Amino acid sequence: EGLDVRFGGAVGINFAAGCDGSVVDGVTIYGGRDGVRVKDGVATGITVRRSWIANSNVRKWYYRDVKGNVPIEGSALLLPGRNQRAEENIIQGWFNGIGTFCFASTCTSVDGVFLRNFIQDILDDALELDGVTVRGEVAENLVLDALVGFSFSPRQVQTAGEDTRVQMVDFEFAKDKV
Repeated sequence: EGLDVRFGGAVGINFAAGCDGSVVDGVTIYGGRDGVRVKDGVATGITVRRSWIANSNVRKWYYRDVKGNVPIEGSALLLPGRNQRAEENIIQGWFNGIGTFCFASTCTSVDGVFLRNFIQDILDDALELDGVTVRGEVAENLVLDALVGFSFSPRQVQTAGEDTRVQMVDFEFAKDKV
């Protein structure tokens, strides 16, 4: 609670294996390539809520690694794995807002919940549920100024009955929430 991370380098908060059930509440993260990251879903049940996660959209963080030869992206919240939650966060100025994609071929994102987040000034996808993601909920998020508001992979649902619920917010409701 209440942690303040400025210019986080590669990542502001990184969850490693064994951090299951962790909660990030009321945190400020400014700068870096990723704000909060659970690489390849190694930790489960991570909740990020009521936090301000901002960046300056400095493209040097996203397009090349430190040697200048490998293209990379950055996300405010990179939350692949099982039972990850992001709710009531303010996310501004990233390449991607909230993502569930994994780089490991064995990683699957299951039962992710993304509610009431304010996502603004995003160079690519505000909400990116790409890769293998099954079941979950995306509701009442407000997105302003993003290249793509919601990216939903065609590989999303693997098995019948394991749908991901997506609820869109109408403008009047969103306007009252700002």
